[in-house]
Amino acid sequence: MEIDLSKYHAEADNAQKEINALRAQVYELRTCIAEKTVVPTNDPEINKLITENIKLKHRLSILKRATMEQSQTVQSKRRN
Repeated sequence: MEIDLSKYHAEADNAQKEINALRAQVYELRTCIAEKTVVPTNDPEINKLITENIKLKHRLSILKRATMEQSQTVQSKRRN
């Protein structure tokens, strides 16, 4: 009985291509995390969410700064 290995070779080749693609994605993600940059993507929904997240982080920093300034003002008024 002869086994047709071409089918298994094709499946192995496809699996290897997928492994290589996943390795490239992992490398890209690690690089983006290490450099603290935005992960590039072609998904418009993800891009929209990333942009919204950046805007919200900026607003949060403004609110934190304003809160800190307000608390310093209140403390200085209490001292006087």
